[in-house]
Amino acid sequence: MMYQFLNFLQTTKGPFWINAYPYFAYKDDPDSIPLDYVLFNPNQGMVDPTTNLHYDDMLYATADAVSFSIAKMGFKGIEVRVSETGWPSRGDPNEVGASLQNAAIYNRNLLKRQMANQGTPINPRTRLEVYLFALFNEDLKPGPTSERNYGLFRPDESSAFIIMYNNCNEVYTDDDTTLLQHLVPAVINIYIALAHLGYSNIWVSTLSSLAVLETSYPSSAGSFKGKISSMMYQFLNFLQTTKGPFWINAYPYFAYKDDPDSIPLDYVLFNPKQGMVDPTTNLHYDDMLYATADVVSFSIAKMGFKGIEVRVSETGWPSRGDPNEVGASLQNAEFVETTNGESRDTLKS
Repeated sequence: MMYQFLNFLQTTKGPFWINAYPYFAYKDDPDSIPLDYVLFNPNQGMVDPTTNLHYDDMLYATADAVSFSIAKMGFKGIEVRVSETGWPSRGDPNEVGASLQNAAIYNRNLLKRQMANQGTPINPRTRLEVYLFALFNEDLKPGPTSERNYGLFRPDESSAFIIMYNNCNEVYTDDDTTLLQHLVPAVINIYIALAHLGYSNIWVSTLSSLAVLETSYPSSAGSFKGKISSMMYQFLNFLQTTKGPFWINAYPYFAYKDDPDSIPLDYVLFNPKQGMVDPTTNLHYDDMLYATADVVSFSIAKMGFKGIEVRVSETGWPSRGDPNEVGASLQNAEFVETTNGESRDTLKS
């Protein structure tokens, strides 16, 4: 199965994502693994006896371990990226190394390495793309104490330690109104902390679902829900000031599933078709995803903001579904994956 997956990634030029936590390796064997090696601190490092490549930290060594594993299966050019990493700021007595100091050092040193655009020893010219987990401590998560202390912020919005860019997911449509109230102050605090470190060019944002929209058709009629307009205005003002993008999770499948009689399947699958014309702007849309991006752009403009780029953080189509989930099939999912890879702009951009 891994061979099939790697073949797909090579064909589509997609990256191989890994969740890598050097903390777990250190916790399990602190006598053999130097703490400085996992915290990106200056250290002697380790040399691969076969390649003679020198590694001065475990995270980048782990990324290369995956790259070598991919190469041994006969594939080249598949980029390895880190989808999750982090260090707990607290832990149980037996969780060696879980401390506020180590968490701050790990995140701070990782940030410095990312800003230096450093690659791994076998891919030195390509910066290793890394995403930090997580924005808030998951205070209700079961398990050892460390599992509840990977966040950059505590649940009360206070900083846990020196922080790096990250985002939280669909807060504007979350049932937790308390979290919603803390969103803008949280992203501002992240940005200020980064600015103090000299990294004000890093974007800080959050992901929104399409449930933030009051009106979504036609595109020019797009508008945000009134109940979140005040906080949305504050957030958009922040994005315009910092020149950050507005991220949306957009799934045309849900619109089609809810109204298959009115929405043409070809329109949501990027297939050749007549498309739709916005009666106000006369802009022609031949697929729902790009039309949706413009809905958000019009919604932003109606709140008085210009120049905020809309980007799609999540999209996709299910390959299977329940009997009442119309359109969820392997064939339709394949259509979306193969046609959505084309390089295109929205008609409004």
